Amino acid sequence: MVFRLDYSQNGFAYLGYFPLRIVNWLKTIAWYQFTWIGFLFGLIGLISLRKKNQSLYKFLLLLILLSGILFAALSNTPTSSATDLVAMKRFYIFSFTIFAIAIGVGVNSILPRLKKLSPLILILPLMLFIYNFPKVNHRQTYYAYDYGTNILESLPDKAVVFAGFDLPLFELWYLQDVEHVRPDVTVLAGADNRLVRLAPWLAEQ
Repeated sequence: MVFRLDYSQNGFAYLGYFPLRIVNWLKTIAWYQFTWIGFLFGLIGLISLRKKNQSLYKFLLLLILLSGILFAALSNTPTSSATDLVAMKRFYIFSFTIFAIAIGVGVNSILPRLKKLSPLILILPLMLFIYNFPKVNHRQTYYAYDYGTNILESLPDKAVVFAGFDLPLFELWYLQDVEHVRPDVTVLAGADNRLVRLAPWLAEQ
């Protein structure tokens, strides 16, 4: 999973992209995820930990490097389109969570020195909310729901559907198991689906 060998038959075909993937991770965490202010607080937090608690500093830094920069370098994916960049963001969540701890440490180390300006610290989470909420708010996005529903509703009774890859497969499984749309239809992973290689019981189905 770390090397994404199950996601590609070409080995490290995209090894040449690794500098761009590292830049993409830094750009994502420093701008899109926490903004440059949050990124600055995270660096301050790591510097503060380095002085106060070497063990915790090394632990957090190692987690950030392994789950962020190192994973970005070894993820074996191209970065040639916006779709590739968006798809990789979900794999960076762990490193973002660890870096958020460093941000909290940075804020805590600065507050005693800037007591008069401490209310301004509240602007940071507000900025992140205002910036990110429109991007993650998909309350009115029904493309996957309508697409999957139309597929299931158009099938004859007791049909069998082979989903080519994981996105439509999970979409159809959700509609059947949660929304109870066409439970008579059998939805299976296609023979070319990597889930079949990861979970042999799917092949037995």
